[in-house]
Amino acid sequence: LFAALAAILLDERLADHAWLAEHTSGLDDVAAVLQTVNIAEYCSIAGVEEALVRTAARRIAAASGVAVFEDLGVQMNRHSTLVSYLEKLVWLLTGNLGHEGSHFAFSGIGGLLRASRKEIAPGAPVSPVAGARIVGGLIPCNVISEEILADDPHRYRAMIVESGNPVSSVADSQKMREAMGRLDVSVCID
Repeated sequence: LFAALAAILLDERLADHAWLAEHTSGLDDVAAVLQTVNIAEYCSIAGVEEALVRTAARRIAAASGVAVFEDLGVQMNRHSTLVSYLEKLVWLLTGNLGHEGSHFAFSGIGGLLRASRKEIAPGAPVSPVAGARIVGGLIPCNVISEEILADDPHRYRAMIVESGNPVSSVADSQKMREAMGRLDVSVCID
């Protein structure tokens, strides 16, 4: 659904190109991927009528401000990293970052981390053990236990948890519990 929304924003020339030119780079690369999205098919897969998705995209683009709250439905689901990226792409394409009534600038520490030297594609970092793609400094939550429990010199040894409990919310609670016990340091902020 988010891929279809983002594709519609470009297809109908609803993106805020002036804001994007001033504040971002890489739009051509993103646009090239979004042009491959079959909007009708993606809407069908999502179970939402294309006309409704196009109406939503137009409303988002015309709004004086857009803010989105993402939670566990996205974060703990299949392809959570990709879905989270696409969700953010929708409000970025419309220039809804950092002005009154719009989205705040996320200031988490994820972007500061450089977890691996491995790459699956030029410039695409991956986690050191599972080889999971890192997007925005974050890895898919369901490989965290594998990253901690591995007998690998680059395994994760510390974790900061904010507003959550991975032992009860990440798949395979027993394995996650074991992983948390194996960390050298863990910090919980709630």
